[in-house]
Formats: sequence, C-alpha cells, structure tokens
Amino acid sequence: MKVLSILNAAGCVFLVGFIFIQWHDGQKLDKALRAARLSERNVQNEKVLVEQRVVQMQVDIDTLKGSIESLKAGEEMMKKEIEAGKELAHHQHTGLSFAAAHLTALDQAVTDRNAKITELNSSLIATRKRLDDAITELKKAGAR
Repeated sequence: MKVLSILNAAGCVFLVGFIFIQWHDGQKLDKALRAARLSERNVQNEKVLVEQRVVQMQVDIDTLKGSIESLKAGEEMMKKEIEAGKELAHHQHTGLSFAAAHLTALDQAVTDRNAKITELNSSLIATRKRLDDAITELKKAGAR
C-alpha cells in the first residue's frame, strides 16, 4: 500500500505538472490570440483609412478633370477671342492706313490752300497799297 500511495502521489504531481503545462500553453495561445486580434483590428483600421484615401483621391481626380476641361474650354474661347482681336486689328490697321493716306492728302490740300491764301493775301496787300497810293494821288490831285 505504501507503494500505491507513493505511486498515487507521483501521479498527482505528474497530473499537476501536466495541468500547469496545459495552463501555461493556454496562456501563450491566449496572448497570441489577443495579439492576432489586435493586429487584425489594426489591419482593418488601415484598410478603412486606405479606402478613404482612395475615395478622396478619386474625388480629387474628378475635380482635376473638371478643372482641366474648364481650362481647355477657356483656352478655346481665348483662342477665338485672340483670332477675333487679330481680325479687328487687321481691319483697324487697314482703316488706319486709309485714314493716314487721307490725312496726308488733306494735309497737302491744307498746305496748298495756305500757300494760295498767302499768295492771295500778298496780292491783296499789294492791291490795297496801290489803291491807297491811288487814293492819296486822287486826294493830292483833288486838293490842287
């Protein structure tokens, strides 16, 4: 019986050791499970953040596409305005050239008229002087 008690005590010690080892392994697995769950949560959070960034980038891309289209439309409008401005400038240049030629002709006509007026004025002064001389001669002749 003594041997049986020793065997029973040895079996109890063995069972306690086995239970302790099982408990210790369970604790390791529990820690590993918690770490895996934490890692999974972190991955899920990162996934959500990445998805949000993707959505935001898509919105930014759409906004940029709209801006580019708007800029292209503005560019086309500016090209049309520039072309219209060139055409207007050409017409104005043609009109200005015509006006300059006309102005030159008018200037020449004014110069010719001024020369004619000066000539007529000189002729008028000479005629007036002769008339004044004639009047003076008549007064002298009438006084005699």
